[in-house]
Amino acid sequence: EASRAARGAGLGIWPGTTADPDSTATVPDLATVQTPAIWPKLFRRLVPFLTTGATETFPSTTVLRGLEYPKGLWMSGSDAYLTETAGHNTSFGGKNTLLHWMPDGGGLVVTLLTNPVNSDAVVLDSDGRIYLASYEGVTPGEAGRVSRVLFDIEAGWMETPVTDVNIAAQDMFIDANDDIYLIGPSDNPDATNLYRLAAGAYDAPEGLESGLGRSYAVTKDGSAIYYAVISTGEIHRVDDGIDELMLTHVGGGVTSLTSDGTYLYYGALDGTIRRHSLSGETDEQVTAGSGGINAVRYEPVSGRLYYLRAGTAEAQYKDGTLNYVAVNTPIP
Repeated sequence: EASRAARGAGLGIWPGTTADPDSTATVPDLATVQTPAIWPKLFRRLVPFLTTGATETFPSTTVLRGLEYPKGLWMSGSDAYLTETAGHNTSFGGKNTLLHWMPDGGGLVVTLLTNPVNSDAVVLDSDGRIYLASYEGVTPGEAGRVSRVLFDIEAGWMETPVTDVNIAAQDMFIDANDDIYLIGPSDNPDATNLYRLAAGAYDAPEGLESGLGRSYAVTKDGSAIYYAVISTGEIHRVDDGIDELMLTHVGGGVTSLTSDGTYLYYGALDGTIRRHSLSGETDEQVTAGSGGINAVRYEPVSGRLYYLRAGTAEAQYKDGTLNYVAVNTPIP
């Protein structure tokens, strides 16, 4: 019906094809017969795609469903470490957990911690130690915490405090030197939003940037630090002490950043993920859908971009998902 309606209205590619049930095909050669044979097959795929509003540039695969407001995400090889924060971040209540997903173990999911003190952000250092961060009290605000998660043969997985920060911690990134970068939002123009926690004890936060407003997401590529402001949709680049505006997402609400060395990927509350070339030449959509994006993380070996959808208010945020799109060729 959609195909015939478009033909009748003279829209798009429909008027130029004879591939409809009411036409007679003339087939003097192979090239001519391929036209009416191929177009119906193509239409059967194109029409549902166009009429349902599908917007994926890259096909997406969902690997975990039924997550309760998943928030923190870090990739360690092909394994994902993620947190559920419905009890911490929604009015509906629900789970607060630290999970470990292992695709090479048949998609096994192991709960490492139930009700961790911190759950908004997670990173792993090069030795496999897990670090968590959260805001304390309210966000935006000027209080946050960082903790370490280790396995004890007698007690099991345990969370121990590492340090406090004077910002409502929302995101972390750990670089190749094992230095942790932490960011959070504040409405206080004098607040320090961006910190570096030097590798080792991680107990001496160093303030890097102040007065960033409701800064919410951070990542690093080489010497450049990228951060996003959730209230404005701005993404900034900081390098050699110079802070410059890189782009503004028209939908606002940028919540997470990651890079593959060529593109900066950013997710937003409007459910979209886009990528912006670090050279500044292109900006394109990767995927879009229902449910805000809470985290995006690039995994270089598989060439996959993993991401968390928060879920929907209609389902009380109990329908969050872990997903991926293949954006680069896997490394053999």
